[in-house]
Amino acid sequence: MQNLVRLQTEPPPATVAASRKTTLNGQQAEEVMRHFRTNVAKPVEINNEIHVNIGN
Repeated sequence: MQNLVRLQTEPPPATVAASRKTTLNGQQAEEVMRHFRTNVAKPVEINNEIHVNIGN
């Protein structure tokens, strides 16, 4: 158990930490929001609904 806790809480090796990008500039943030607003925020219409009646 102690080994699992250590593996989950110790910091990653320096090479892994250095390769992770931790900043987000304004252009990247704008692109993320644009993608969200055009693609994700418009759910697909559901045609085949399942109705479940439980109880009375």
